[in-house]
Amino acid sequence: MAIISAVLRAVLLLAVVAVRACPRLNEEPPFESLRHQARVNVSHPEVQKRYLSITGLSPQNRLWYKASIMYCYDTDTNARAIIEPFMADAWNLWIMAGLPQGTLTDPNGFAFVEATAAWCGDTSKKFLLITANQNMQAFTTPGWRAPSSRSTLSFDPNMGGGVRQKTLAILAHEIGHAWGMLHEHQRPSAWSSNDAFGGTASPLAAQVTFNCENLADYQATVAAGGVPTLFCKNRAAAQSLGSSAANFLPWQTFFETGYRTTQEGRNFDWSSIMLYDSRTGSKAGGGNVLVTGLLKLSIAETLVPSPADVSALQLLYGVVQARPLPCFYWQSCSPFNAFFHALLPQVCSGSF
Repeated sequence: MAIISAVLRAVLLLAVVAVRACPRLNEEPPFESLRHQARVNVSHPEVQKRYLSITGLSPQNRLWYKASIMYCYDTDTNARAIIEPFMADAWNLWIMAGLPQGTLTDPNGFAFVEATAAWCGDTSKKFLLITANQNMQAFTTPGWRAPSSRSTLSFDPNMGGGVRQKTLAILAHEIGHAWGMLHEHQRPSAWSSNDAFGGTASPLAAQVTFNCENLADYQATVAAGGVPTLFCKNRAAAQSLGSSAANFLPWQTFFETGYRTTQEGRNFDWSSIMLYDSRTGSKAGGGNVLVTGLLKLSIAETLVPSPADVSALQLLYGVVQARPLPCFYWQSCSPFNAFFHALLPQVCSGSF
């Protein structure tokens, strides 16, 4: 008890020295930001974003059973040595943003775990294959696919430019794809109908503007016979040519299936981990590829999933359990609450 008393006295002393006053510990506003990050209320209109994802009903791309992904490292590309140093921390970005973490036997959270060697060695099993590439690229199968076509996440850590935080953010983006999320900027309502086939917004209401000519593979696509008025405006045409424009252009509401967008009336999520920044996909020394709609401002890089990203995954999978919040000494949930408040007057008066 003496040790606990000494620890609590030290904590209180630090609090008083820091604020030079008796702390108002019965109030919790200073911790609202922490609470908001730790618990996402998916019924709140601010986080019920209009998200873009797979439907989960397509034979090609489905949701992972019981919100559980087991992954295996590809031995042919030495993926474990290259990607494993980043994997746990990249997944933790989602957990720290408020995504409830589960286990393979817990239906109330998201499980993202490495499969056993025996499981990975059985090609009939369901798992996400993690592969490494050296092409400065990242690409991931949206959702789960049958073992015959295998769900894959391919990643080159060099895309982060040697900055670990950026590398983790890119990998977290790919993990979002693995769960079934699509790009925030590819939502039809973000595009002017004048700028892209499938765009549903008026020119004044468009959220993004696409500078296709600044893409790194623009000239190569033209040299291969691509017509800019087609592959720079039509996602399906870009995809057929292998152009990276397919990663920017909007999904086409009436001409493509296998995706869905919800909450179309909600604001665009500029903080989404699934949103490209302006320099993504640009050629060396070139200009911005994706900018804001009317003002054509640069789009900043996002390094962590947003609260709306978290709510989108929870809504998609029907997992709404909140992650437990930390319990501080001065809160009623703490077993030391009474003892803490008994010492508080002494600390505030300086008589301890």
